[in-house]
Amino acid sequence: MNETLGNVNGTSWQTVFIFCWFGSTSLIIAILNTTICTLLWTQKRLHNISNLFFVNLAFADILVGFVAIPWKMLCFGVSPVPQWLTAVVTAVDYVLSLSFLSICALTYDRYQAILYPLTYCIKMAGPKVCKVLFLVWILPGINFFKLLWILSPEISFQPFNGTFDAFLFSFLLMATGGVVFAYVRISRAATMQEHRVRKLNGRASRNQRLKLTKAIRSCLGVTICFACCWLPRGSYLIARISHFSKSYGEYDLITFGLMSLSPVLNPIIYSIFNRDIKRTLELLWTRCREKSRLQNQTFGSSRASSSRTVNTINSGVHIELSSNANL
Repeated sequence: MNETLGNVNGTSWQTVFIFCWFGSTSLIIAILNTTICTLLWTQKRLHNISNLFFVNLAFADILVGFVAIPWKMLCFGVSPVPQWLTAVVTAVDYVLSLSFLSICALTYDRYQAILYPLTYCIKMAGPKVCKVLFLVWILPGINFFKLLWILSPEISFQPFNGTFDAFLFSFLLMATGGVVFAYVRISRAATMQEHRVRKLNGRASRNQRLKLTKAIRSCLGVTICFACCWLPRGSYLIARISHFSKSYGEYDLITFGLMSLSPVLNPIIYSIFNRDIKRTLELLWTRCREKSRLQNQTFGSSRASSSRTVNTINSGVHIELSSNANL
């Protein structure tokens, strides 16, 4: 899923631009996704199975910001690339695969919730959720098999790297097909429910449709965002697999930067499209404004009280001095 390591010989301003771009992206990923994790963890009204998958995705995105992006910055800035940094590509592939599989798990949860609402609590009970998350974290471990030929001096890394990337990209395409199939099924289920309720009450049908739309739009937004950000990267990988002897350094950096936008946009999508998270953020913002207003009022009252006290003291002193003068 990642590229053959190699530096891009650029001017100093290009180097500064790349480091500022990737560095700021990594920082924003950490701040936004940590905020989402903290919000979902501390607010009891957000404690549910679906949000647990959102937390898992946010944590995977944090790893992308702390592992994948710094690795790319080091590969760009260090020449020649040391052997240990080459081996770190397996950890980078792991966190990128983890982010993708977390989106697949989130889609699976929405699939069960929309198509099988009556048995959702049974199918997605605690132990089964743990199994799904366990698979999400274990399956990307296949990337570490690349270490077998990266660290072996008798095996040429280049051709095996292209083959391994082709395998991973094929797996990504199949998993993406599964996600698309799930959303097609969800859309059909929503349409069927709409037709059923329409026979009873047109207004109820509209409300049912809006309810289903709100239930899937945050997950659908994350998936669409992921596809748009990763599509250029996939095109680059296909081109590099076909012509792995050529250098595509500039395209490598650009497509990697676009791919890194997905972890930045995910928490923004939660805040906009997830109704529960949006309401919680609005409630917290209202509380903060109210608290700030009360503090300002208290501070203003304290200042007014202090002013009145000072004025009273000054008046008393003035009266006393006047009395002494008259005496």
